[in-house]
Amino acid sequence: MSQPANPIAFHKTSVAATFGAASETYEASADVQRNVAKQLTTRILKLPLPRAPRILEIGCGTGFLTRNLIKGIPHAKWTITDISSQMLAQCRAGMGSAHDISFRVMDGEKPKFQPDECFDLICSSLAFQWFENFSGALKSLAASLAPGGHIAFATLAEDSFREWRRAHAKVGAKPSILRCLPLATIRQAFPSSGVVHVKEEHISQPYSNGYAFLKKLRQIGADMPAKGRYPSPPGTLRRVLRSFDSDPEGCMTYHIVYGVFTQN
Repeated sequence: MSQPANPIAFHKTSVAATFGAASETYEASADVQRNVAKQLTTRILKLPLPRAPRILEIGCGTGFLTRNLIKGIPHAKWTITDISSQMLAQCRAGMGSAHDISFRVMDGEKPKFQPDECFDLICSSLAFQWFENFSGALKSLAASLAPGGHIAFATLAEDSFREWRRAHAKVGAKPSILRCLPLATIRQAFPSSGVVHVKEEHISQPYSNGYAFLKKLRQIGADMPAKGRYPSPPGTLRRVLRSFDSDPEGCMTYHIVYGVFTQN
């Protein structure tokens, strides 16, 4: 079988399709995502924003961050985006009609704006880990900030899913799950044209067993293999599940990095 002409574009199309397929089950299954959006909201509401800021959201999903921020910043002009049209539709359905909101299907890593468009805040909760070029994406988004504007995001970092990787290592297998960036790499990715604040936390999320973890991933659309990797064969997966289930803690680590960049 011939390879796709553009592997990166093919991968992004697959990511959009996988999340789109999970758009109706995401809301009820995304416990970690809901909590991280709350934490990011708290950080954003402390920023010195104009009374009626222009806000761009990247990767809105079903709208956890969107709904939180609309309550805290009621007079904003919103541009809400997601790579999945189905996720965007779910987010739109949860919004009231009294807000100044436009919705766009867009790859946040390759944003397309009008020449005169700029934003006082660009925000994103747990979408940046899917970027192919994290540093390049940050620089591209920073170019669309108004003077004094902010980029505020939460993303997964390197320690995420370490128990799942350990279960694979015990049986001599390689995990196909998304591999996230080290904290140091995330810190170094910011543009040099502003002030940077970075915080991290480790969330230990309990699961009754390995199958329950995989089911949650599928229900939120995050079961897409990392680029260049393929799902484990059934026999290998069964050994991995037994390895994971032998851990008495039964938890999965989510390594969350909160980043805020303020344009000079």
